[in-house]
Amino acid sequence: QQFNRDLFKNNTSGKKGIYINGNNRIEAYWCVNGVKKSKCFYIKKLGGYDEALSLACECRKNKMKELYNIIE
Repeated sequence: QQFNRDLFKNNTSGKKGIYINGNNRIEAYWCVNGVKKSKCFYIKKLGGYDEALSLACECRKNKMKELYNIIE
C-alpha cells in the first residue's frame, strides 16, 4: 500500500521520494526493511538544480527497481 500513496503535501520537488533540502541539496529516499535510507545530491557541486534532480530521480528509480522490482 505504501507504494500507491499520493505525494505528501510538504513534498518540495513534485516527485515521489525526492526532497529539496534547505541546505542546497536534493535527497533521494527509499526504505530497506523499514529503515529510511537516502542519498544526497548537492546542487552547486553538480552544476545546477536540473542535473541534481535528474541524478536523484535516477538513483531512486534504480534503488526501487533493485529492492522491490518497481518501476515508477
